[in-house]
Amino acid sequence: MSTVVNQVQAPSDFQREVERRGEEWLANADPSVGVGSRHHTVPAFYLKRFANGSKQLTVRDRSTGAVTTRSYLTMKITDFYTVVGHDGTLDGRLEQLLCQVEGNAARVFGDLLSAFRRPGSLDPVDYWAVVQFLAFQLVRGERKRRELELMADYMAKVQAGQQLTRRDLETLTAVPHPNEHLRMMCKTVETVAPYVGNRPLSVVFLDQPLLITGDEPVIVNVGTDYPQHQPDCFITRKELARRRRAGVKSGGKWSQIVHIYYTRPSGVADAMEIALPLTPKSILFLGPIGADSEPRARLQGAEAEHLASLVNEQVIAQSLSWVAANPAHPHFTSMVFPPASPLLAVCDGGSVMSEQLKNAPDPRRPRLLRDWN
Repeated sequence: MSTVVNQVQAPSDFQREVERRGEEWLANADPSVGVGSRHHTVPAFYLKRFANGSKQLTVRDRSTGAVTTRSYLTMKITDFYTVVGHDGTLDGRLEQLLCQVEGNAARVFGDLLSAFRRPGSLDPVDYWAVVQFLAFQLVRGERKRRELELMADYMAKVQAGQQLTRRDLETLTAVPHPNEHLRMMCKTVETVAPYVGNRPLSVVFLDQPLLITGDEPVIVNVGTDYPQHQPDCFITRKELARRRRAGVKSGGKWSQIVHIYYTRPSGVADAMEIALPLTPKSILFLGPIGADSEPRARLQGAEAEHLASLVNEQVIAQSLSWVAANPAHPHFTSMVFPPASPLLAVCDGGSVMSEQLKNAPDPRRPRLLRDWN
């Protein structure tokens, strides 16, 4: 069977009510709650659906493939969503907000997966609870923070220009405060949510428990033409030098398009579909924006195996630190992991910084709040 839900355009009065409740909640929330606690970057309610009855997951390191067994309750990071105020005080309201987002999504996912639920449309509140959860999950993890660190380092060195020597470029690192990720996260969710939403939603069930998950579980399928390069992406160092000389000689300016992109596809506005493994046997799909709902039958046998293979491959490819599965998964521990990839890529003719970005980052994980204390 499949559960199909039509996309719903959020009415303006509904959006205003959401904003009003948000402002009211922000004014009354206690900033001290959640400070010093350990935060799940992938929600506990979600990981629980992949764990066994003893709360255990089989977890593999993304870089080495090493296998461990862990409780999903322990997969946390201290103060990952704690904000530092201008006066140095710590504010835990973002973690509280995420808990509300997770609670709303957990309820809707439970309904979608229930055998007693009659297939049909979600109401706007439930639909946008799913959209909000997916939008946050795209930007709340360690990978996004590490991507922003790499971007900030590159841009800082470009702006410094001739003030830095080649040795400086190779050895110095500019690192933004964790607050920058948290500030970006909230702004980005507001921007991307309309592109995550307004899509037909369906839950597809497999006849075998083949799906896995990871620290970046939301898949954005933008097709095979990602990234879309510019002509200047293929410029040689010789041609760059010729442009510079010509510009200096003429007393004018010379130009170059620098193409910067994340290696994980994330263009939700252009995505053909967005997907999230919900359990080892089910996956959530959001189809093209504005498309009609298309029922998908339960997949069995080779079809189920093929879909699971495609989904699992992408989950592994985009995970930063770990990938996880139910301990009973038939072949998770024997899966071959490809080498860890770069997170950010730059086409700029071959600068020191862009050459460094061609390798997987070291360290792999981002700085945390404790690193700034």
